Amino acid sequence: MSKRYLKASVLGPMDSQIQFVSVGDRTQDSVTRDSDHRGNHCIPAGSEILNTTQLVCPKHYKPKRKGIHHVNVSWCSICTEGGSLMCCDICPNSFHAHCLVMPVPEGGYTCEDCQTGRFPLYGEVVWVKLGAYRWWPAQIMFPHEIPENIRNLPHVRGEFAVKFFGSHDHYWVNRGRVFVYQVGLYLCRTTDFASQTNA
Repeated sequence: MSKRYLKASVLGPMDSQIQFVSVGDRTQDSVTRDSDHRGNHCIPAGSEILNTTQLVCPKHYKPKRKGIHHVNVSWCSICTEGGSLMCCDICPNSFHAHCLVMPVPEGGYTCEDCQTGRFPLYGEVVWVKLGAYRWWPAQIMFPHEIPENIRNLPHVRGEFAVKFFGSHDHYWVNRGRVFVYQVGLYLCRTTDFASQTNA
C-alpha cells in the first residue's frame, strides 16, 4: 500500500501525514498530528481517536448501514436564492453554477469544502436536518462529553453526536446532514427557537 498525504486544511495549518494503522481486522488511514495539535480544537467530527497522536479520519469511512444518506439545502450556499442548483454529493451544500463562475459539471459534484477536506469539527455549531423537521442548530459534542446513554445508541463509524439547542435532545448524524453555522443565515424562525429555550 502506498502512503497518501492529506492537505494541511484537513486538521488546520500544520503538516499532516497519513500513516496506515491496523484497526480491528482491517487497515484504516489515520492522521499523525504534530505536538502543537494535541488539543481537541481541530479534530474533524466523526474521527475515531486511537491515541494522543493518531486518529482515523472520517473522510475514509464508507457507510455500511442502508438508509444513511445526506440531504441538500434547497438554496444556493452563496447567494441564498433557490433555482437550478448543483448539489454536493458529500455535504448539504448546493450552489448556482453562475455563483461559482463555473460550468455545470457532468455527473456528480463535490464542493470546494469537501474537496479540500474542510470537515465540521468537534465543538462547532452546525445546522442539522433530520427527517421532516426543519434545519435546527446544534453543537457537535466532543467524544468525552457524550452522555453514556447516547454513546450506547446504535451508530456507525464516521457519525458524531450533536446536542440540539433549545432542548436536551441528542442525535447521531453524519457530515451529509450538517453544515457549519453561518452568521446571518436563519433556517428556523427565531420565535420557534425562543419558545424552545423558554421551555
